[in-house]
Amino acid sequence: MPKIETIVDVTGRDYERAVQLATATLAKFANISGHYNNTFNSHLRGKIGEIACAKWLLSRGLDVEPLFEDPDELSAADLIVKNKRHGRIEVKSWDERWWSKLGRCIAVNQLSNLRAKADLVVWCVCPTKIEPGISVRLKGFSLISDIANAPRRNTGPVNARQVFNHQLNDDQLRDMDLLYKSS
Repeated sequence: MPKIETIVDVTGRDYERAVQLATATLAKFANISGHYNNTFNSHLRGKIGEIACAKWLLSRGLDVEPLFEDPDELSAADLIVKNKRHGRIEVKSWDERWWSKLGRCIAVNQLSNLRAKADLVVWCVCPTKIEPGISVRLKGFSLISDIANAPRRNTGPVNARQVFNHQLNDDQLRDMDLLYKSS
């Protein structure tokens, strides 16, 4: 049975807040290299995904602490859902152009840091063009153990820098509607 896709719109003040937060995180990481592009658009896409995930959790009546809003908490999980097992959430957001080939990845050498700060990852996909009123697709979630057990492979363009990643397949993602259903 195909998964039901969860769509969340990021509009108005939420979009403006994403722009402010992306500007702050870009400045914080301006001189630090990483596995992924350190651009305003990549930071904005990430903040939009975090806001969309928080909005969805709040709409389900959950008590959510948005740590992603505090620039001093960037090494912590993005969201904490209080009083829930697996309450520490990392949000990963992808451009829809790259989702099929490069999405659902965690760098092998980042897994231990991810395990220390989060219990699960929520995977988001955004349109290529980022603009006010953007719709974010929450594709599903994965427990850290799901990621640790995913196949390892180099991802990225053949003639460019590749990253050795744990990469899940789409059908390995858990349905968002199952998140906190029984806990």
